[in-house]
Amino acid sequence: MKREAAPGSPLGLRYGVVSTPLGRFRAVTSSRGLLSVELKPDSLAALARRLERALGTPVVLKRYERDDRAPVLRQIAEYAAGKRRRFQTRLDWSLAHGFEQRVLAELAKVRFGHTLSYGELARRAGKPGAARAVGGAMAKNPIPLVVPCHRVLAAGGKIGGFGGGLPLKRALLSLENA
Repeated sequence: MKREAAPGSPLGLRYGVVSTPLGRFRAVTSSRGLLSVELKPDSLAALARRLERALGTPVVLKRYERDDRAPVLRQIAEYAAGKRRRFQTRLDWSLAHGFEQRVLAELAKVRFGHTLSYGELARRAGKPGAARAVGGAMAKNPIPLVVPCHRVLAAGGKIGGFGGGLPLKRALLSLENA
């Protein structure tokens, strides 16, 4: 879904960075809610290019005036410190489409400390047998941590993959005693 900025003006987005015991993460928000969480932040120019391609409109990234006051960054820090089990923020699904969005919406319902398989998530999203497509949706998840793709395991309880790397996935599962 293409995002519309006012004619001739770029879409304004806010971003901030939080350092936690689990790593350094960057969150991007729009007026609709949390748009993106990066587990391995790279340059702002690269982020802007990716967002412009995905949203189909120019973007302007403006840093939060004080990262420590941005609610989503505070929540990520609390989660990584083991002090939060649930995120309370609106989500902007503009970077997910079709089946991928259905999968991520179902995944967002998986509670702290619980896991499920790719196959089970496919069934919950209305496409039994589409475990590989679910894996593709996990790989494209624009809001990891908050939409917890680390809670999805391969068949037989094997850890499977994770965009943030397997050490981070193991750490997140350990944090949740999953």
